[in-house]
Amino acid sequence: MSKGFSSAQLSGWVLDGIEAAFDDWLDMSGEWLKTAPEYLLTVKVAQQLVAAIPASKRTLLMEPQVTGVLADAGGVQRGPKASRLRSGGRYDIVLGHGSGIPRAVIELKNPLWARGVMAYADLHRICHSLLQGKAKTQLYTGLFAFYTSSAQPSAKDGSAKARLQRKWVDEWLPQLQSWDWAGEDANRYRDHLKIGLAARIHERDFGKQTHAWAAVCVQITRKPRPR
Repeated sequence: MSKGFSSAQLSGWVLDGIEAAFDDWLDMSGEWLKTAPEYLLTVKVAQQLVAAIPASKRTLLMEPQVTGVLADAGGVQRGPKASRLRSGGRYDIVLGHGSGIPRAVIELKNPLWARGVMAYADLHRICHSLLQGKAKTQLYTGLFAFYTSSAQPSAKDGSAKARLQRKWVDEWLPQLQSWDWAGEDANRYRDHLKIGLAARIHERDFGKQTHAWAAVCVQITRKPRPR
C-alpha cells in the first residue's frame, strides 16, 4: 500500500489554500480575507490538499470529532482526557494516507491578530493529540495555520510587510521553538516534538498606503521514536 504524502509538503499546500481563499474572497466581495467566514479557509485548504495528493494516497475529513479521530489513529488512552485536548470538539481537517488511518490534523483561524490564547489553545490541542496513546498513535504531525494582515505602521516597523515579518516570524519562531509558551507541558513537548513555521507575506496597495497580509503555518511533528 502506498505510503501517501510527505509531511514536509503539507505546510506549503496549506499556505496555498489560504492564498486561494484570499483571491476568491477578494473576487467575490472586493474585501480582504479577514471579513470572510473561517469556513472558507477550511474548504480552500481541503481543496488544495485534494488537488495535490492523488485519491489513492489520501483520505480527508472536514470537522471530524476529536475522539473518533484519536480512536481511528490508535491514540486513545485510559484516564481523563487533558483539558487542552478539548476532546469533545472537532478538528478542522484530518488527513490520512490511503489506508484511511489519520496521520495529520489541521486547525485554522481567520483572522488571527495576536499571539495569545486563541493561538496557543490550538497548538496545545495539536501537541496533546500527537502524544495521545504513547507509542500506539499513528498521528505524526499537526498544523495550525491562519490569515493575518497589517496596515502601514506609523512607528517601529518600516512597512506593513516588515511588521508582519517581525511579529509572526522573527519574534514568534524562536519563542515557539523554545517551548517556554507551553508552561507545565514544556518539557514533555520538548522531549517528543519539534516545531517549525512557514509564512508568506504579500503587499497590496490600499488607497495611498501599502498594506500587507500573510498566510502563516505552524507545523508540529512527532520526533522519531527510539528503536
